[in-house]
Amino acid sequence: KQMQSLPGEHLKDFEGDLQALQEELQVSVQKTDTMFWLTGTDPEAVAEAKHTLQEMLQFYNPTGFLLVESLEGSVLEGLLADEELGVLMGGPDCIVTVDLPTSSLWICGGAREAVLKRLEVCKSLAASNAASEADVEDRPKKRRRTDALSVHSEVH
Repeated sequence: KQMQSLPGEHLKDFEGDLQALQEELQVSVQKTDTMFWLTGTDPEAVAEAKHTLQEMLQFYNPTGFLLVESLEGSVLEGLLADEELGVLMGGPDCIVTVDLPTSSLWICGGAREAVLKRLEVCKSLAASNAASEADVEDRPKKRRRTDALSVHSEVH
């Protein structure tokens, strides 16, 4: 629906770009009121078309769509487990896709700022967890008491 409300000239440009995308990558794009459906015979072409479509949607409606790329796996896992993000996604104006293979987050709708806040929380938690794991790994390993006893109990 967000794309249908574009001003006439912008909507015409978007439709033209969508047609060019289909022809160039040999994919089909079906539109409904709430989504775009991409199909094709080549999985790589479909993946490229998906990414291009996400870029197009951001270009034509920058307040309605956002793609956040290059996220760490631990951040993505945190997002998947985040209950507050789940509550946001249950609302009428919030679509979020966590894409593990591309390490990205796709946000659509009016709850964008709230989703970005949850992303920052998950980044902080992931950084905190990584720091505490690194701290544990950096500590010198304790020698087992039996090792210490055997070394010091040699007969001279």
